[in-house]
This record gives sequence, C-alpha cells and structure tokens, in this order.
Amino acid sequence: MGLRGDHLVTLFISLKMLWQTGREIHRTGYHPGPYPESARFGTYLIVAFSLFVILTLLPGTSYPSPPLFFPDFTLPLTEELWQGDLTSFRTETTGVSGTLRLDAPSDQGSASIATQNRFEPVQWEWSLRQDFAPSNSNRAFVFLNANDPELDNHATGLALRTGENGTPKHFRLMTIKSGDASGELMISDITISDDQWYRIRLIRTPDDEIHMYIAEGRDATPLLQSGYVSPEDYQITTDGFFGFRTHFTATRSDRFFFGDVMLSGALPDPAVSRVDVITDTGVTDDVSGIAMGITFNVPPDSSALSTEFFRLDDGTVPDDIHCPHIQECTLLFNNVIEPGRHVLRISPYRTIYNQQSGEEEHTFFIADEAGPGDLVINEFMYRPPGDMPAYVELYNHSNKLINLQNWRLQRRILASEPERFITDTDYFIEPGKYVVLTSDGASLAGKM
Repeated sequence: MGLRGDHLVTLFISLKMLWQTGREIHRTGYHPGPYPESARFGTYLIVAFSLFVILTLLPGTSYPSPPLFFPDFTLPLTEELWQGDLTSFRTETTGVSGTLRLDAPSDQGSASIATQNRFEPVQWEWSLRQDFAPSNSNRAFVFLNANDPELDNHATGLALRTGENGTPKHFRLMTIKSGDASGELMISDITISDDQWYRIRLIRTPDDEIHMYIAEGRDATPLLQSGYVSPEDYQITTDGFFGFRTHFTATRSDRFFFGDVMLSGALPDPAVSRVDVITDTGVTDDVSGIAMGITFNVPPDSSALSTEFFRLDDGTVPDDIHCPHIQECTLLFNNVIEPGRHVLRISPYRTIYNQQSGEEEHTFFIADEAGPGDLVINEFMYRPPGDMPAYVELYNHSNKLINLQNWRLQRRILASEPERFITDTDYFIEPGKYVVLTSDGASLAGKM
C-alpha cells in the first residue's frame, strides 16, 4: 500500500497508534520481571522505526543487489558522472521528487546527457513521462550503449525511441548508426499516451536475446512485451554510454521527465512483486469466493506453474488459476475466506531464464463490511494552533477490519464536485486503531 503526492491527502500512522502498539508489545512481551522505563522507550522507538521503514519502502521496486549504476535525481547533476548539456536538465526536489526534468532554452531544439558504462549491463531500467503527445519533432531516444557521449549525428548504438507521428504511437528499439535511427529491432505492445508515466526495462538474457518490459505507471512492474531481438542483430560494447537525447519544439522544452534509472549486471530477482485481492469479481460465477491477482517480477515457466504452487495459511489451495499474461495470474477461490489477516505462501518455481525462486510469503487482508458507527471521527482539527497543519483523526470503534479505499471525507456531496477519495488504494484499519488524515504528515508527526 502506498500513496503518491497527487492524492487528496497523505495518510500516516498517528503517534497514538505507535504508542498503543508499543504498549501492546510491552504487555505481551517476554521480558521477565519489571519492565524498565528505558527498555519501554526502546520498544516504542523500535516500533516507530519499524513502521517508518515499512511505510517508506512500500510500494517499491526490487532491484538486484547491488545495482551497478543507480543515480540519485534528488541531487544536482555533476560533471564527474554526466556529460553533455547538463544545464538543459534539472533534478526535481519538489513536486515529483527524484526526477530528472528537461529544462532547456525554447529555441535549442535538442539536448542530451550521457554517462559511461564501464561494464556490460544485463539490465537497463528507467521511468519516463512525456507531458504531450510525442511526434517526430518531440520525442526522446534512450541510448543503452552509444559509442559517443554527445549522442548526436556521430552516435552509434542501441536506443529506445519514445514516439512518432500518427497513431497509435509505440516504443521502438532501434539501431542507431552515425545518428541514423532507421533500423527498427522491436516494437512495444503498449501504446504511448501523453502525460503518462511508463516504467521500462530491457534485459539481455542468458541466450543474449534482448527482451523489452514496459508498464503504465512509475511504480508498476514492467511486463514482458511480445517479440525479442536476436543476438546477431545487435552488439553491446564495454565502455559504451547510457543517456537521454531529447528533440523538442519551443513549447515542449521543459516537458520531458526521467527517473528511477538503474543499470545492472544481473537479471531481476524472481519474486512476486504484487498481490491484489479481488472480492468483487466476474471471473467466477460463485459470488461467495474471491480472486487474487498475482504479478511476477520475472516471468515464471508457465508450463510448470499450477494451483499447487499457492497455499493459504490454513492450507487452502486455489480452485483454479488463469494467466492472461505470462507475468500476471489470477487465483480463484470458490469458497468464502473470512475477513482478517491472511498469508499466501508461494512455493519455489523456475523462471523463463532458468532462475530458481525462493519460497515466499505475502500477507493480505480481507476487509469486513463497515456499518454506521464502526469508524468514527476522534479529532477534527480544521484550525489547529501554531504552525500545525489541519488534520482529522479517525478511530476504528468496531471489532472489524475496515478498508479506507475509496472513502471520502467532505462536508456534503455536490454534483459539481469531483470524486475525491482519501485513498484509491487499500488502506486497512484494524479494530481499536487510529489513523490521521492530513496534507502534511511530516510536519504533524513531530507535534502530536
């Protein structure tokens, strides 16, 4: 579960909840005899730190450890790492933090930056957004291994092109020879929309094929696209250059965004990157059951995948499994699964790259149906004293597990108002727990 900055409000766990959790650990812990005050404070601190780590890292992306190149776009670009038009790009510290943004003179027409690879990458990954419909005049080339850091008419290498004239628009992997981008090697299944984040991954397989993975959404798991590039159709050279070349008109000179760059000498780790519970599904006629969506970080060998690879903590096995995409499967459970906290255990499996996964456990929740009075407003500080931000504290007054997804908090519903939700993702409140809604969680956390 996670929230991005464009949501109506930011959720964070209140200090009351941390304190209450610490008290519960103190009461039920195995510390013998009287519990010293210093140890009690340490317990609370550990709880607070653990929740901070969990909430900071989720959702996240599993990178091979360690990545060989993983630049920090919260810091300014430096000549020690990058070459090219450094003054035409800026790193965003506000808004969409950790993003590299084009910020070039409107009459410049093109700009590029590159960094040298002193190894032969197996994986290239990055995210990008073009705040416009791309065309031949407004698009980018992401070079994997150019021979020239200028990425200009002398550059030769592999590059992903981010759009063209006409519709539909696609990502295309191209061979570039002395600046000529006429050699198309692979085209994406996904089409390009304007003002949409995409996460892109290119992999050089153990058989030296190039595979393309793309997802809509900066935090989404990239999915394998159809097609591949044969080893005889490309060449990867040590000491090549990775970088971005942008072409733009005057009105597009600041509307390219890049982020989450990671180059690695290893394949992605095989793991399940996402588990989604679907309680309202038309996949099965049995309305009493549920479905679970499973997303794999690396495609499993589907010929060996079956329902027996999945098991709930009470031993229940799915009744059926459907995999519309090699990385996405739906588990069908025909019988009722009671509300509460559950664990899905996944047995080791092999991937299409002959990797062996480990055994995994994923916690998921099934919420109760909330009724009047189950969730109450405990505090409503619309004009707090000093420099504290406004906040609302909610309390789960019931013995139910309640999901805040798609809940609204407003004075009244007006036809002219857009639907603004507290969160559009799962956020569960356990019985007797608190949660605080605010627009500035970082400021409020130190004042409550």
